[in-house]
Amino acid sequence: MPKMKAASLGGGRAEPPGRRLRLVALLVGTVVGSGVGTQVTRAACTTAICPAFPSCTIVGTHDLGAKCILDFSTKNVTVGQNAVLRTQAAGSLEIRAKTLALNGTLRASGGDVTVRVGGDFTMAGAKSFIDTATSTPGVAGVVEITAAGRATIGKVVTKGVGDGGDVFATAKSVVLAGPVRAEGTDGAGGRTGEGGIVLLDADEDIDVTGTLSANAGGKKYADGGDIHIDLGGDFRVAPTGIVSATGVSGGSGGRLYVYAWGGATMDGKLLFDGAGPDATGGDIGLYPSKAVGTAGTWSANGGNGPGAYGGTIDVAVDSYTGGASFASTNALSMRATAGGGGQGGDINLEGSADLTVRGKLDVSAGGTGSRGGWIWVGSAIGGRQPRAVLVFRRERRERHV
Repeated sequence: MPKMKAASLGGGRAEPPGRRLRLVALLVGTVVGSGVGTQVTRAACTTAICPAFPSCTIVGTHDLGAKCILDFSTKNVTVGQNAVLRTQAAGSLEIRAKTLALNGTLRASGGDVTVRVGGDFTMAGAKSFIDTATSTPGVAGVVEITAAGRATIGKVVTKGVGDGGDVFATAKSVVLAGPVRAEGTDGAGGRTGEGGIVLLDADEDIDVTGTLSANAGGKKYADGGDIHIDLGGDFRVAPTGIVSATGVSGGSGGRLYVYAWGGATMDGKLLFDGAGPDATGGDIGLYPSKAVGTAGTWSANGGNGPGAYGGTIDVAVDSYTGGASFASTNALSMRATAGGGGQGGDINLEGSADLTVRGKLDVSAGGTGSRGGWIWVGSAIGGRQPRAVLVFRRERRERHV
């Protein structure tokens, strides 16, 4: 799996002692085509690109050099929909503001983009984009977002030739509309395209309404990435939401771990499959403290072959204030299968109140010499032994009451 880069959720990169931002003159030109004038601004790293107070709007295209910190900490800043702030290749860009509305583009090809906001951070519109993707062989950059208020995250791409880059977000609450793609692809020098690492941390709720992907890519063996989500409120994946970290060419599925002090509603898709010969399915772990409701798709399938294994789907609802239930509809699909003589995986569902399981749970395996996996369903109330446990494994069925 890809190693986590040296980045912090809560802190920031230290600014070198004595570093100062130099103000330089702006060179402003106009490119005219088809009778329409388009302003293109060339600037070094300077806050003069957004001078008004207490609110200002950045327009035009700005080349900010190799490394740039734009400190608008006392201002409400809008990056206009046609604005582009970009560094040199493999550079770094950090923007600080009281609030930030990103309607345009922040770009550091193969480098790092950092956003630090004292209030809300919002990405809106078709041109809103944070981009550290690169076509140069090597690991793509890191995107780090820290907001004291709500963070609404739109299109973020850290795709690399080699491992995907990483995405870190910390906020009071998070709405992930996406797409967020921390994906890899294979390339020169024998590089494999493993998925990146995504960390989401919120004091309150996290809503996933679009795509969050740490998939592996290319044609060479590569594993999916890791997605870790920690929050103080409810975790919700809308029917339009997709969270994925799939492997390729024999690579394993990635890992998803969600720790929520609130409840969880999962009506979208969680896709953590391995793919190809002897691939292992990934891990999906959901650990809330309140009720879980789901009508979605949970997938941790393995590949094909005698060395293929289904992954693990683990849901444990552990309330500290009383019973917490699990309930699904007939639309639920949980699968941790394998083919070609492999072995099915595990599905574990545990609550501290009633469990109502409808839909399809599948840990089967196909082919000669295959072996099915385990399904375990249990409920414990008031610290007593489980009230009901259902265990299924291939030809054996047991019930403990």
